[in-house]
Amino acid sequence: MRVEPSSQTSRCIRSSSLRTSSGGGLALSWNAKGRDLTLSIYPSEREITYARTSQDDVVLEDGVIAEEAELGKIVDRYLSSFI
Repeated sequence: MRVEPSSQTSRCIRSSSLRTSSGGGLALSWNAKGRDLTLSIYPSEREITYARTSQDDVVLEDGVIAEEAELGKIVDRYLSSFI
């Protein structure tokens, strides 16, 4: 999956983590200013899910990524929350 960087995604988010999840999946998370974006990959189910949370850990958005273009839009919404 390749996502073209936009003007907002060219910024650097320094705090990230990669961890395993139950069922053999992987979770890739970014945190900046208390806000999180997590992408979870489940190979057995062939899907990628995401969750975007606020500074007080309220889920603002979550779901299943259906298309590659959708990933870029999700990242842009996360980054625009800092403006």
